Amino acid sequence: MDNGTDAKPKLLLVDEDKKVIEQLREVLEAQFDLQISANIEKAFSDVVQFKPVGIICEIIFSGNCDLGLIQRVRKNPDLAATPIIVLSALQARYNSIKAYNALADLYLRKPFNPEELLASLSGLIRIRELLRKSYPVESPGSPGVRSEEDGQLINRLDTIIHARLADPTLNVKDLAKACFTSERNLERKLHDLLGITPSEHLRKIRMNKAWSLLDSGQQTSICTVAKAVGYRNERSFQRAFNTVFGKNPSRLIRS
Repeated sequence: MDNGTDAKPKLLLVDEDKKVIEQLREVLEAQFDLQISANIEKAFSDVVQFKPVGIICEIIFSGNCDLGLIQRVRKNPDLAATPIIVLSALQARYNSIKAYNALADLYLRKPFNPEELLASLSGLIRIRELLRKSYPVESPGSPGVRSEEDGQLINRLDTIIHARLADPTLNVKDLAKACFTSERNLERKLHDLLGITPSEHLRKIRMNKAWSLLDSGQQTSICTVAKAVGYRNERSFQRAFNTVFGKNPSRLIRS
């Protein structure tokens, strides 16, 4: 029987800066069994060995090898859904774009806020757990998800949508790329599995989140909620909300 310490989930830290590692220890070791990799080039073998619930890595953007870890994890079916948080001391905006294009879940600039890091990591891990429970592998012949491969596709798709929920540029082309398939194949798969298009699936997840924010009272500003779920235009958001739920979001606030 594992004791409390052994039962803690494994988290991989990839950073050559000992001071940063110690700072991360202070924030994370109470909740996680920390595994340290000081060499980003061997970190992938550590991911395979430990199968961590999440990865926090330093990226210095000196070459392709720095993003290689993320890319290798995302291409491995057994590891692809692992949450990855990137830390970097570089301030240039295009570096965060590179990280997100490589399918990092979150990009934080140093010095980072410890509370934000812990909350973000915990949230990403919980989202993965919810997705696994939401899309169980069903028996052959049953409707919906019919195989482990199908389940992995839906899991991967929803992980990307939740990670980039507030990004108004997220589109079907991005989703197909993140799922390592073509737009046409993704369209066909979702039609067979869920009976909807990728665009409709993206809208549904965004609207469900919007409903949650409004219904819980976390937000009472339609404009703020629209931006939180990836809409630049409040009117477009209201039309989408009404299409999905048959009511204007302002009515939900008043209720």
